[in-house]
Amino acid sequence: MGGHRPSRLLWGPSFLGEYVSAPALSPSAGIQTGTWVLAAPTLMSMRAYNIPRSVTLSPGRIEEGWTLMRPIILLVEREDDGWYVVSDGIFGVYGDADSLRQAVQQYASGLIDEYEFFRHEARHNPLAIPQLERMRKYLQPPP
Repeated sequence: MGGHRPSRLLWGPSFLGEYVSAPALSPSAGIQTGTWVLAAPTLMSMRAYNIPRSVTLSPGRIEEGWTLMRPIILLVEREDDGWYVVSDGIFGVYGDADSLRQAVQQYASGLIDEYEFFRHEARHNPLAIPQLERMRKYLQPPP
């Protein structure tokens, strides 16, 4: 993620009451699902029987210089091989990894890649402008 060292976030409160340190996205970004809120400074461990169906990527810095302006709900799927896949219903972006945290980080990187693609494409193709404008409502690039 561009040399950016992620901060730590916290899942809580949870009926499990189990908390384990793990890195996450950034100090101001978070994930919310059900009664859980990802804030700071640790990430609650998840058990196979307690996987959320969705998480919300909260506004804040998601990568060096990049800021999420609006929350994005991500659908969470767990593959047979144990990998997590998160995807949105807005832009068609997804992330996958062997942990939910890493899948969300992959999603954030993919969202930035998508933004960059449409920003470049809009210079030559007016049909890309509406998608870029929609992305600008959610994502602010570095100055």
